[in-house]
Amino acid sequence: MFAVHRRSGLFALRAGALSSQVLLAACSGLPGSGPSTGAVLRNSEISTEAAQTEPYVLVSMTSKLAEAISVGAAEAAFEGSLEDFTDPSPPLLIGAGDELEVTIVQVTNINVGTQGVTDIANALVSPLSQTTIPAQRVLPNGRVTVPPAGTFRVLGMSPQQLESLLTRQLALSVVDPTVLVRVTDRESAKVRIIGEVEAPGAIALLRQNMRLIDALSEAGGPTGAIEELELTLIRDGRTLRMPLKAVLEDEAASMLPIHPGDVIHVKDSGNFFAVRGAVGVPGRYKLTEQFYTLSDALAEARGVGNRRGSRKGVFVYRRVPQSTLTANGIDATSLGMDPVPVIFQFDYRRPTTIFASQQFVITDGDVIFVSDNIIEEINKIFGLLTGVVQPNNFVPTVPIGGN
Repeated sequence: MFAVHRRSGLFALRAGALSSQVLLAACSGLPGSGPSTGAVLRNSEISTEAAQTEPYVLVSMTSKLAEAISVGAAEAAFEGSLEDFTDPSPPLLIGAGDELEVTIVQVTNINVGTQGVTDIANALVSPLSQTTIPAQRVLPNGRVTVPPAGTFRVLGMSPQQLESLLTRQLALSVVDPTVLVRVTDRESAKVRIIGEVEAPGAIALLRQNMRLIDALSEAGGPTGAIEELELTLIRDGRTLRMPLKAVLEDEAASMLPIHPGDVIHVKDSGNFFAVRGAVGVPGRYKLTEQFYTLSDALAEARGVGNRRGSRKGVFVYRRVPQSTLTANGIDATSLGMDPVPVIFQFDYRRPTTIFASQQFVITDGDVIFVSDNIIEEINKIFGLLTGVVQPNNFVPTVPIGGN
């Protein structure tokens, strides 16, 4: 049905050669904004040749393997251990710079009832006498002055201990005193919250056993979408890093005790992945969920092109710790690299691959590539040739009387 004659083949060769000449001539004459690729390559004094191939591991993905790999991927979003931060808050003791308010209360024995106790409810004049001494800062030497009792060194005391001390001292000059001590500002015990919160800064720990969720509330809460933020808690050189959404949804995390000196940093996670190749909308996308799967990513990129995409050519590029590969029965020690460059292949000709894509968790820095199918590759080649010189424009001229 298809016949190729020698003369037509000759004309095709001539047309191809002419096409190449026209293409080269056209390229050399085109304007540009800088030197051509050829000029850069030709004029170098010293050049190095890149290796033809770089080592990597190709892993054909199954549902079971996708689940196992994703366990480690999800854990990569965390740093540190909750157990290292569950110590109860230390007692809040009075320190230098703290602001104290002292109130002295006396009871006047009026309207004594039949039982010998003061009848406060029916007293014509309030039997309670209250004197509040203006708030004062604890001096660097740890002392405060409480008239008429005098000056006291209060450093390292609890408010309750100071109340007992002042009550005993005032009892020497005041009838049946009761002393109340309130810490109105605690300079010696603060937690600092920085980053994406409404009111970043230092928060005084005015009460015992403040929790992580309480500190976030004191700072006005996050300013951005919680799915895009992560929280880092720093204490005594230890670090706990978690997605903010995980902190708020996990009771053990949200109820972690806060210690004086803690630093809480809420910031954008900055986690992205890229989608390239035969998809509807290639580009760079932000990870907005802790468990964001390949299925989610392809859906956000508007799916694999029906005609363009290769069903067996969906790949995820990632560097994976050697230990993760070993734990899943993949020996890549011969490469001598850690982490190991890995390409995960998803063959959608197999119906169960859809399950694998729903379990495979995308991580920061992943590159998803969907290759073109073979028909599309051929179309591109012919499109390149026919786009420069149309073969139909070459009409052979046969001399009169020629063969």
